[in-house]
Amino acid sequence: RYMLFLGCSRPLTNEGCRFTPLKMSPECNVICIDNSEWMRNADYDPTRFHSLYDAVNVLINGKSRANVETTFGLLSLTGFELLSSLTTDVNKILQRTHSAPIRGSIDFVKGLKIAELVLEQRENKRSDKRVVAFVGSPFVADVDELADLAIKFLDNKVFVDIVLFGEENTSQHLSIQNFIEILNAFEASESHLLVVPPGNSIAKLIRMSQIMPESQRADSSQFDLDFDIEADPDLAEAIRLSMQDVDMFRAPTKQPMEIDFINQKTDTKVNTTEMSAEEELEWALRMSMEEAHCPSEKDIKAILFFRYH
Repeated sequence: RYMLFLGCSRPLTNEGCRFTPLKMSPECNVICIDNSEWMRNADYDPTRFHSLYDAVNVLINGKSRANVETTFGLLSLTGFELLSSLTTDVNKILQRTHSAPIRGSIDFVKGLKIAELVLEQRENKRSDKRVVAFVGSPFVADVDELADLAIKFLDNKVFVDIVLFGEENTSQHLSIQNFIEILNAFEASESHLLVVPPGNSIAKLIRMSQIMPESQRADSSQFDLDFDIEADPDLAEAIRLSMQDVDMFRAPTKQPMEIDFINQKTDTKVNTTEMSAEEELEWALRMSMEEAHCPSEKDIKAILFFRYH
């Protein structure tokens, strides 16, 4: 007897049948970069920002090789500027990362909120939503606000990978760890935290971490880390733990519609239908950052909905 099973014509025994591993499902990623003044420091060779750029290069090329349908957007955590809308063009993301201005300080929570808005306008609604944040400077964040944001991301099925480097701020690390633990509370550990000690290559550790797609992941034996494991066992243990999932709480098209918003500062109407897709999204993000008389998050989502649905 013979049977046809997944394109493999064999006798009823499974001997000799081969199965091709499934490729990584398509993802929509928003890469959030720290381009604050702290990124000029040279505790990562040659600077924190150059090391960040190398890491972004390794990560997005690895994800793109794992699935060519994976898309990327690029967001600045200092000016909340959308440096690149969602695209499969890896070179565009790298170019915009390289040219990002070094300035100011970051607002981590606000940056993640904007990243979620960007994810909502993805074309492939079946793709997974993921935020990858590179944080190399101190920031102030309320613990309860972070917890609420994690719960919102959990409800909306938004995964988050965070790469911490630079400042050894214990309280900041703990708040981020709690954030990741909440995200992994009811799902398989799809969100990750990677802590990169000073003097090491962010790109190398990312390639060995679970942030990288499994098919593109490198074994630690491929790299020479910049410290002696026997001489500094505590540091080695910290790196090992940072590359594991945080699992403490783990459990088993329509026609466009014209919408006018009133800019209360100038009393002039803004007609969004006359804007390009990138101009409209940038306008929505800019308005969302104004402290007074700005459209609500609901309004911003509405404008994105009617544009892309």
